[in-house]
Order: sequence, then structure tokens, then C-alpha cells
Amino acid sequence: MGNGPYQLGQSTNVSPFARFEIVRRFTLVATINPYRKCVEAGLQVMFNNKKSALDIAKSTSMYESPGFWLAIARSVLRSVSIISQTLTEGGANVNDVVDNNKALKVLDAVRRSKIVAFMNVAATTGDVLLQVTGGSSDISLIRTSKRRYDVDSLPESPATRISKSRGTTGTSTLSLAWRNNSVPSLFVLSRDSIRASSKMLSIVNGASPARAMLASTLFEKTYLDLRIDAVVPTVSGDKLTSLKRIPQQVVKIVEDRLDSEYVPFYFHDLRTNEIIGFHAFLESLSDSITPSFQPTTGFGRIEAVQTYKSTSRSLGLSFRIVATSKEDFDEMWFKINKLATLAYPQWSAGSTVTKKTGEGTVDQFTQPFSQLVASSPVIRLRVGDVIKSNYSRFNLSRIFGMGSNVELKSAAEDSLFGGGLSTLLDGASNVFETAFYIAFGSPLQFIAGNSDNLSVAATSFASNFLVNGFANPVGYKLLRSVLVDPDNTLSYSDGGPFFLDVAEDFLAGTAPFTFVNQKLTGLRFGTICYLKVNPNKDYIDSDGNRYSIIRPVRGIITGHPEEPVIQQQDKSEAYTDPTYKGFNRQNKKATKTFFTMRCLEPGPMFSKQFKITHSDVVADPRIMWGLAAALFSPDNALAETLNSVAQNLAAQAGVDLSPDLGSLFGSREVTFMDPEENPFTRSMESAGGRGLAGVITSMQFNWVGTDVGNWETDWGSRAPMSCKVTINFSVIHDISPGLDASGMNRAPLYNVGEVMNSFSGDQYPDNGLMSKERFLSSARTSINRNRGR
Repeated sequence: MGNGPYQLGQSTNVSPFARFEIVRRFTLVATINPYRKCVEAGLQVMFNNKKSALDIAKSTSMYESPGFWLAIARSVLRSVSIISQTLTEGGANVNDVVDNNKALKVLDAVRRSKIVAFMNVAATTGDVLLQVTGGSSDISLIRTSKRRYDVDSLPESPATRISKSRGTTGTSTLSLAWRNNSVPSLFVLSRDSIRASSKMLSIVNGASPARAMLASTLFEKTYLDLRIDAVVPTVSGDKLTSLKRIPQQVVKIVEDRLDSEYVPFYFHDLRTNEIIGFHAFLESLSDSITPSFQPTTGFGRIEAVQTYKSTSRSLGLSFRIVATSKEDFDEMWFKINKLATLAYPQWSAGSTVTKKTGEGTVDQFTQPFSQLVASSPVIRLRVGDVIKSNYSRFNLSRIFGMGSNVELKSAAEDSLFGGGLSTLLDGASNVFETAFYIAFGSPLQFIAGNSDNLSVAATSFASNFLVNGFANPVGYKLLRSVLVDPDNTLSYSDGGPFFLDVAEDFLAGTAPFTFVNQKLTGLRFGTICYLKVNPNKDYIDSDGNRYSIIRPVRGIITGHPEEPVIQQQDKSEAYTDPTYKGFNRQNKKATKTFFTMRCLEPGPMFSKQFKITHSDVVADPRIMWGLAAALFSPDNALAETLNSVAQNLAAQAGVDLSPDLGSLFGSREVTFMDPEENPFTRSMESAGGRGLAGVITSMQFNWVGTDVGNWETDWGSRAPMSCKVTINFSVIHDISPGLDASGMNRAPLYNVGEVMNSFSGDQYPDNGLMSKERFLSSARTSINRNRGR
């Protein structure tokens, strides 16, 4: 029936079999398959698939190591004698032992006995065999079988490299999947540096940045652009331009790819738009927020009145950089040198001087040491989703007063219906907003807020009928219904007055109450959901095929909930069925409601149908919320729906479309915030990124000691093959945090989890769609189809 909400542990309600349970846990090794079957399979492994005693005596293992097996047999027989003697001293049998010390002595003797140790070794070996062969004890199937999750057979990708040993995209078959150079990065190669090596006759021998970066593992990480440090004509006309940084579109592509990694960890240099990516081998990560106040003393008070002054935020982190091969070693030191530049400025080109030669010609060159500090080393730091930027176009729009006092009349005539639909719906906006607040707002909004006795009494009485004392039960049911397991029995009294408890007890089990709890809750037809990652469980399709996943897999509910199925677990299933862990207390029956889900993820699971429970998936409530949002603003909901459909189709094709369909339906605010129209948006996003902006205030490298390993001893490479880096970082937020005028969090610091992702949005205008699509596409490579068992 599938796992429950917890992966590990068993129920402690085992009183009917407590004596047996204590002995089992204290003496026998834990196995996934039944213990007895594991022992039998393990013996067949030890004795070359022999089953009978006569066959075992004639096995090759016995002939090759008779002394070894004779010693084991003697130990086993001697341990039986010791157990018998201990039982005699403690009582006739275990059930007769009433003294705790004697009971523990007996259990300890059993646990330490060689016969139990031998059985545990056989059980462990047999359990592995049964998992590899899909439940068969036939050793001959090992060569043609996979392990339960055979990650080494999967292609190398961001979803699999953290589990694999050897990779398939390195420079050799011995390359490790988690090598340092497997992480995406982005480095610039300027035109000036290529010209310099050519003019200095060092293209092949000597200093040559082009040879260093393009004739090594850095090739796929090097951005080579003719426009870098060059003057080229623009498409628009005669105006000349010089590209000084890697284009922002390229930065987004690399950041989307880094978002597919297990934990994105990189440094983004805003001066050149280079990105230095590392594996997140973190040792420490701390975040300090320090507000400061100006104290002011006054008459009649002992404490000073604190007036807010400022807030500073600083980070501290330490991590390891490790090289796994000679090629990896070379790239590691390139990254270390690039990392060190983040503590130093960018210099200007210097002053140009001329010198007349004896032949009457003029030499032109840069005056030595005339370069000045041109750019401070401001960077962006990304550590997973906990350390990243708090910018989004939505957050910026709130600073422009979007949603409060903004009235934009331009572009209305450019809409799809010439502004007619927008104008019509704008006139009815108050009606839509009122309906939205009635359906989903707190009913207390109509009575709370006054200080008179009648209002206070009415508010307190009404709160007894509301969710959490104030939330609208109708909106609560509509919006949360898809998130609630239909097998749960919801309570509405919430510890209120006694008559509510009496009413709920009276209605419990009746048809209306059952309809509300089971028919209006749970997954609905058409609900988009994601299969949860569960390392202890395979998902089984309608054809009996089993699949293991290490990243969520997208699907859609295709069938209405089935009637709850009664599952009674007997003693023989207590330790093999993962649905209900342990024995059922007093033979209590349990029910589970099943749903049918069809997989939408391209790959081996595509279009496969699965029978799941509510706890197997995470539902995406956006469709349900979209219907509610349409009540608030129908015109914008329609524009967003078309926009979302177009972007999703394009993203699945690998194209970042980000179309602005809002203007077609009169969304003047979207056009107003577009970077082509708004200089503030253009300024923020031209130096944007997903990392948290700031400066490095200290950087320490540990080269020698317990923190590092061996040194490379090749010529020109005598240095550590790993190091520990400790960094202190002073934060510069894109948008100053705090509460806006309406009391909302205007720029959250930690954009983590579905709630905060929806609250704040993504740093890029596609709202992270391409990033998430790439993350999910990497999950397709991690799907492993297993043998049935």
C-alpha cells in the first residue's frame, strides 16, 4: 500500500508481542526481507547455491577450506553449550526469568553467541542477494540483475553525480563523477590577452591564456566573444560599442544549469559576469544580522528610548576544494586564482603615451603603473537557496507602489481589444475585490475593530466557528482541500465551547460529515503533483514495473479517489510491509484512500499509471488558487493563463520565451516595469543574478595540516591537491529588507520553500521557469527501472 509519512522507525505499540520483540531487536540483525528467507539465501551464497546438507558437504567451499568451516562449526556448538548453561542459571527458559539482571544476562549470552552471529552474517548476505535479484535466492541471477537502485548504470547528470562513483563525461574512464571540474562555471577570455600572447611569440611556448583555457578542461567553461574588449558597429547604425562583460543572457543560462546541481554553490563576479562554481563541500555556514539603534534618554524613564539607525548583515563560511586527478588539479588551481581576484579591484587601462623613434616614427604604449582602481570587487554569492538575492521584479514593483497608488493609463489602446475589455473590467474591479474578500477573507472583518462591548462579544463568539479563531472556513476548505489527506478526520471545534464538541461528536460518521471530510478533500482530477523522493520505496506502475527516483517526478491525477481500502496487518507482515510499521494496536483496522496518477515526465516513466496514496505526492495548488485569483481580477488572470501556457510550452522545448502577453490584455503595469521602459529595472537586472550581493572582507586558505591531503609533486605543480577556504562576507542587499507601508515583507532574505517562492518570486523575469524545468529534466536521468520483486 506504500509508505506512510515517515521513512524510518517502527511503531512502539507492540504490547501483545513485546517479549518476542525485545529478543528480536536485541539479537537479530535488521533486514528488509523476512529474516528466515535472508538466512536461507545467505547460506546458498556461502555454499555455492547448495541447499541440502549432503550437497553442502560436497560443495567446493567445503573442499577448499575444511579447516575454516571446522573452526566455525566448533564455535557454533560451543556457543550452544554456553547459551544452555546461561539459561540453566537464569531459569528453565526465558519466560521463567523474572529477575531483570538474569534476563539481561540471558539476552546478552544469546546476542554474543556464535550461532546467532553466524545467522546474522548469513541474513545480511542473503538480504543483499534478495535485493539484487528482485527476491530470488538464485545466485546465477546476480550477473544479469541490478541492485535496487543501480546508480552506476545511469548517465552522469547533476541529479546522479552525487551518488555515482565513476563518471562518464570526464577525460578518462577513471574520472570521478564528483570531480571538481564537473561543476558548470563561466570564465571570460579577452581579445587583448590573445593578441598579447601572439605578439610576444608565446602562443605555443610561454604564457598564453588562450592555450591555458582552450586546450584544457576549461574549454566548455570559457566564453570567447569577438566583442569582448573590441569596438564593433551596432545593428542600429554607426554608433560603436565595446562589450566589457559577459552578456546577462549567458549568465542566466549558466545559473539555470547550476540550479540543477545538488546544492548550487558559486561566486559571481559582477565586474566581468564570470561565475566560479564549486561542489558544496561546506564545513560551516553562519549568518549574522546586527541592527543598531540610537539611544535617547528622557525624563521619567530609566531605559533609553531606542531609535532605529541601521542594520548590517555578514556571512561566514568555510568549504573544501578537492582535486581528484591531474586534470582536475589544474582546473582547481585556476579557480583558486580566480577566487583570489574577488578580494582585489579591477584596474583601468592606464594612460597612453607616445615616443618618437630615431626613424621618425612614433611608438604608442601604456605608461607603466598608470592604471588606477576602476571597479570594486562586488560579487554575488550563492549557497543553495538559503543564501541568494532578495531581488525580484515583483518586489521592485512594490517599491514603485504597485497595487496601491499606481494609476497607469498609457498602453490601454495597445491591448488586444483596444482597451475595451480592460476598461470594462476596471470599472467592475471593486465588485470583484469585494467578492474575493467575502469568499476568502476573515468574517471578523465586518465586526472586529470596534472597542464597544457588543463588538467585542460578537467577535469572540464568532471566532468559535472560524478556523484558528479568525480564518474563513469556506476559503479554507476550497484552497486547502487538495493538500489534506481524505483519510484524516478534520476537527472544526478547535477546543472551543462544549456545544461545538457535542455537535461534532453527534455529526461524526453521518453522511454530510463524511462527505465533507472525504469527498471535498484530497487530490482532485487534473491536479498537478510531484512524486516524493523515498529512498526506502519503489513506485510500481499498472504493469508491475518498479521505479526508483532521487528527485521529484511530475504527474497528473487522472482518476477520482477510490473508496477507502481496509488494510489489516497480521503478525507475519509486521516487519515486511512498509505501510504500517509494527503491529496494529488491538487489531485496529486502518484505511487508505488511493488515487490514480499518470506520469508527465519524459523518460521511462512517461505516461505510466501509478496507484498512489496522498502521502506519496506533493500537490501543486496553483490551479486551485488560479480559480480563486480569477475572482479577484478576471482580466489579469486570463492574460497570465495565456502567458503561463506559452512559457511552459517554450520551456519544455528548451527555449526561454518569457513573452509579455500582459500588454495584449491591457496590463499596463507589466509594460511599465519592463527594463526597456523602466531605467530602474534595467539597472537592477543588468547587474543581476541569483546570488546574494556583497564584498569579501577576509579570505583564508589552509594549505598544510589536517585540513588538507596530499601534495602533487609534478614539475611546476608542487602544491596541495586540496585546501580549506574560509571566507567572511559583508552583504549588500539588492532591495533593503523590512516591512513596506502596508506591513508586508517587502524583500524577504530567505527565499526558501514553496511558500516563499510564491511569496517573493525569482530573480529572473521568467520566474525561475527555465531553471525548474532543467532541474526536472535532470530528474529524468535519475529514474531507475528495477526488477519486480
